[in-house]
Amino acid sequence: MEGGKSAAPGDEGPTPTQKMQLTGDRDRIIDFMVSARGDFVTDNVHVSLCLTVEGISWRNLVDSREVTLAWPDVITCHRGRVSSGRPTEITGDLDNDKCFTLHYIDRQETRVWRHKYRTFDSSESNFEDILSAVLEKCKKDRPSRLLVFINPVGGRGQGEVKYNRVVAPLFKLAQINTEVIVSQNALHTEEVGDTYDFSRVSGVVVMGGDGTLHKLLHTLLPRVQRDAGIQGGASDTDWTALPFPIGIIPTGTGNGVAKSLYGNDDIETAALNIISGCKTFKNIASISHCGSHLSFSGVLFGHGFWCDLFDTLLEERRLGRFRFFFGMLSAFLRSRREFDVQIDYLPYNTPTDGSEVDNSDTETKPVWKTIEGRYTGVLCCPSVPVPQENTDKCVFDVNAEAMSLVMDKQCGRWTFYSWLYKMTQMHKDAFNGYDFVTTIQVKSFRLRVIGREGTTEREKRLESKMNIDGEIHGVESGGLDITGRLHRNLVKMFGSRTMR
Repeated sequence: MEGGKSAAPGDEGPTPTQKMQLTGDRDRIIDFMVSARGDFVTDNVHVSLCLTVEGISWRNLVDSREVTLAWPDVITCHRGRVSSGRPTEITGDLDNDKCFTLHYIDRQETRVWRHKYRTFDSSESNFEDILSAVLEKCKKDRPSRLLVFINPVGGRGQGEVKYNRVVAPLFKLAQINTEVIVSQNALHTEEVGDTYDFSRVSGVVVMGGDGTLHKLLHTLLPRVQRDAGIQGGASDTDWTALPFPIGIIPTGTGNGVAKSLYGNDDIETAALNIISGCKTFKNIASISHCGSHLSFSGVLFGHGFWCDLFDTLLEERRLGRFRFFFGMLSAFLRSRREFDVQIDYLPYNTPTDGSEVDNSDTETKPVWKTIEGRYTGVLCCPSVPVPQENTDKCVFDVNAEAMSLVMDKQCGRWTFYSWLYKMTQMHKDAFNGYDFVTTIQVKSFRLRVIGREGTTEREKRLESKMNIDGEIHGVESGGLDITGRLHRNLVKMFGSRTMR
């Protein structure tokens, strides 16, 4: 087995390993990896293994087929083998075995990620140089310690079981230390967000659904603002970002955020995204009423039908996952109320040639526009639907440069139900295939409900309500006057945000 660069005749300088030990400079490991290589046997095939700055690869010495892994896809490596049927359990004589096992991420075509491993045997036992280099490099962007918050009753009630069975062994294999908190009651999320010392961890992982994630965000974001000396805030306040990334492992009823980050709601895929250390920002909208900050929205702001629907879902929470079916049935049977609104919005001008908009140019700089009319629902998501290749589905881009403002008018019951069903399935026709629906990409919006003569007290109460991330909010007096503003860099999430 070869290792290190060839020395010139008569040059008795230090070996690559000695260089790293003498200098203590971690960057010198790169010089070593450029030429670090060795011959091994894996699955009864002779291969040549090589480390580079970009990753690790091995080439079949018979037919020259090659496998290459980027460093973020390498989980770990260790001397010895793994237990049959339990690939996260290390076995063998870790001091004398003439083999090592490489654990890595297999990114499948369906965007599902899987933990794979391969054992390399050598006629020599001295391959510590390769092991040290791999361990050094694969930990570069990986979180070292995580707070894991588990919702044990979300979805099918399998959060804690799935964590112990699937996620915890992978985190242990990747040498990620964890502190696990299992939610004890409905207010536990807020308690943790308000009191936990987050300086002890390099990230937070939520085992649950969209509701658990955003309940935590709704506590963390105000806390960070208070710590930064920002109290209350107006609609144009520049908010302070969270100082650590957040991961979501989908075990809830609604797993839309996970799907937008990973392309699916697969638990192992989510855990491996966190291990890889890849991150992206998630859009957040600040919601204000009459110029004063009210709340943050990470999934949706809704008025009219979208408030009535979620009000029904909250009332039927005891039905668990079946409450969504009940909500769809209720939406089909009930008559949708109408309301008059004025919506001012700052449009996001999408360039037609693929370039970026130059907002310094007065001819291309967006200007506020106004829509007035009678609608049955107004929905705003701090994300943009992106069509997927070779399918009729969309996935939300959670770090898009715009929000999606969706307004629906009265229509036939079957037509509305068809549209609503396509919305739940993220069908691309839901956003541009119906003439009673208007979808606009915006940077900000202002929604004002226009009162009508003869409006009853019940109608006034309904018109003062809004849905923010599944929770119903209301204003005490006066007409509804809501401003929503996009913030792209407040929350960093673990995830690759693969849109295609």
